Amino acid sequence: MNSRQYKIIEKLNEKGQWITGKELALMLNVSDRTIRNDIETINKEYQ
Repeated sequence: MNSRQYKIIEKLNEKGQWITGKELALMLNVSDRTIRNDIETINKEYQ
């Protein structure tokens, strides 16, 4: 995993509640599509 994917996990753990892909994209200054790809990679790593 790359550093952005670790940041996604970190943000999700910090919030402790639902967060949208759009919100994550804004926080990390990337596109919604990048977030979806990263989430897919994270899910594959942590089945």
